[in-house]
Amino acid sequence: VSPSSGSTKGGTTVTVTGSGFTGATAVTFGATAATSYTVVSDTQITVVSPAHSAGTVNVSVTSPYGKSGVVAADHFTYVSG
Repeated sequence: VSPSSGSTKGGTTVTVTGSGFTGATAVTFGATAATSYTVVSDTQITVVSPAHSAGTVNVSVTSPYGKSGVVAADHFTYVSG
């Protein structure tokens, strides 16, 4: 996940790198759905972060292969501002 932090107001464009993203049906920040997302390739998604309270959440991608697991590299930290 890059960048790994953004405003609590949302609107940060984030690049998610992984695998199996073709056909992705959802991207979430914690339990909150992303504002929008674009599948760039099977290994990359560009996503706009939703508004959220301050703190760190896991960014998850749901695809035909299931939901991505929780790993430190998928964490996004919301900061006031």
